[in-house]
Amino acid sequence: VYNDNEETITDLVMAMIPEIFRVLKDDSWFVGFFDVNKIGYNNFMKRTLTRRANQDEKRAMGLTWWCEQAGFSFVSSIPAMWVKPNKSQGIIGNPQKGMIAAYEAFIFASKGDAILLKQGRNNIFMFDTLPTDERTFALQMPMDVCLEVLNMVVLGGGRVLDPFAGVGSFGLAALEKQCEFRGYELNEKRASDGNMLLNEFQMLKEDKDVKVGV
Repeated sequence: VYNDNEETITDLVMAMIPEIFRVLKDDSWFVGFFDVNKIGYNNFMKRTLTRRANQDEKRAMGLTWWCEQAGFSFVSSIPAMWVKPNKSQGIIGNPQKGMIAAYEAFIFASKGDAILLKQGRNNIFMFDTLPTDERTFALQMPMDVCLEVLNMVVLGGGRVLDPFAGVGSFGLAALEKQCEFRGYELNEKRASDGNMLLNEFQMLKEDKDVKVGV
């Protein structure tokens, strides 16, 4: 559940996908976490969409279609899932009828002829959420799930960009892989907290490398 206006967040992501495609190097990957209800489309929806489709029709097509329209050569038709075995709260809607939402959906989209670096893996990424007392931000992702995702798409020494960085969970994973990282976050406090976490992590990593003689 997020507090953004439905149309605002959808239009923002729709507008950003072509820009994400533009800045990506050839033969590289985009990984997009999004509301599972707004990721895919079916063939009946695609057939009925006209060239003069209005904004609501385009919004309804979802992230997969937006990526295809932006020029991505491959977009996963079935999303991957980050499953959270330790999730013990988060029922959406009526608590007497709903269940705890214990997964997040995401897709892989390639620009050019990118291939997955870990092939043959199933699309379930099973990692616990961070304990509350270890989070700087309520929706902070654990570094281990971020690292597993990056291991699929980027080699050590590569570049990682996160346009919705939060407090930099993917940045921590990128630094662990010795990648260059750049993140963007509109919320000033989260951006400040993220920079602090990244700097602390990098200093600890450098200190550890010195101690082991790397």
